[in-house]
Amino acid sequence: FDSKLIDPDDDEYDPPTTVDFKIGRIEKGIPVRLQNVNFEYGSHKLNEISKSNVNQLIEFMKENEDIKIMLHGHTDNRGTPEFNQALSELRVQSVRNYMRQQGIDSGRISYKGFGEKKPLAINSTPEGREINRRVEFIVK
Repeated sequence: FDSKLIDPDDDEYDPPTTVDFKIGRIEKGIPVRLQNVNFEYGSHKLNEISKSNVNQLIEFMKENEDIKIMLHGHTDNRGTPEFNQALSELRVQSVRNYMRQQGIDSGRISYKGFGEKKPLAINSTPEGREINRRVEFIVK
């Protein structure tokens, strides 16, 4: 499973109606980052780019009905640890709720928020903070 990072601020950016994914070997227990399922500071709202990428995960789950996943939500380090913990949980709940609305049984999706505890990048730059505001999934 692989997704592509899209920069909506690029002058040549044309919003996709679909996003191509490479579906490869997914190992149980290994986190897979959903590219372009990022969030603005303090927000848990899914935008259209995020939904397009979550739709690919939804299709993957529809094609593999025996798979169950755990969603992991993460934030940058701005705000209090308590705020970030709650926000990370709201973010994965937003993804889970959207997946349920698209027909994925809620029993196949668990979730956990990690707040700011597991950054992928440094939080001292806007780019690093954007990377850290993310959702990952793990096949259980």
